[in-house]
Amino acid sequence: MKFVALDLETTGLEAENDTIIEIGAIKFDNGKIIGEFKALVNPGRPIPTMATHITGITDEMVQDAPMFDALKDELEEFLEDLPILGQNIKFDIGFLKSHGLTITAPQLDTFILARAIIPKAQSYSLEVLADKLEITHTDAHRAYDDALASVHLMQKLRLLLLKESDDILKKVLDFLENQEWSWKEFIYESIENKSNYTADIESLSLNIYEDDEHGAPHKEEDHEEKIIPLEGKKITEGFIDPEKYEFSEKTLVALPGTRAYYYPTQSFKLKHNYLIPKKFEELL
Repeated sequence: MKFVALDLETTGLEAENDTIIEIGAIKFDNGKIIGEFKALVNPGRPIPTMATHITGITDEMVQDAPMFDALKDELEEFLEDLPILGQNIKFDIGFLKSHGLTITAPQLDTFILARAIIPKAQSYSLEVLADKLEITHTDAHRAYDDALASVHLMQKLRLLLLKESDDILKKVLDFLENQEWSWKEFIYESIENKSNYTADIESLSLNIYEDDEHGAPHKEEDHEEKIIPLEGKKITEGFIDPEKYEFSEKTLVALPGTRAYYYPTQSFKLKHNYLIPKKFEELL
């Protein structure tokens, strides 16, 4: 299976208004890395404090970097019209389109694959899934590392699927026979070659359904009772601007059933789509 894992870091979450600040792409063929594309991108504007906090990318880091237009042709050539893999990959594809690079290749979204194989997970964010599935994710929210983590996530999800009985796997194949799904070829190939993964399957001792620290907000005695909840649906990420909201280091911010983060981490990982930052105040 030949594909490209892709991730972008951006100044914000709106493709039409925000811009790209980093590109990470890794080309795989039969499980081996055969090419890499890593580049910081000058956004032509100051990077918001929130984006710097999340990614660690500063204005100084990108001041001598090329603009996206100078990288577009090289990136397009690298992608080769191969299937594009990533976590919530539509987000990245949308940004490329808004920057003049339209992707028509198949999209392999590990978010969707995770929803199919782990239907009861507490969270489907890359960071939480990587932690839960014991995936090394050293530099979260940097493009190359997130792209690589999405590939490792795909590999772990394959093993979780193949742990199922042969009867269940046959039912999966029967169900997919008349379906059009971007992951169909991957599922077929994995099941047909199950014997190649026997050792890895046997060593997989994870229980993805067990309750853990991601299952409910943390409450510790040294934290005050004040909890700021996020409400609404179709949300994965929301952010706090410490200049706008008064939070102490003891303030707990959480949504029941999700991982909780303490200020000043400023980040929320929830379940479905992206939360536009300007909507955050309305939700509070």
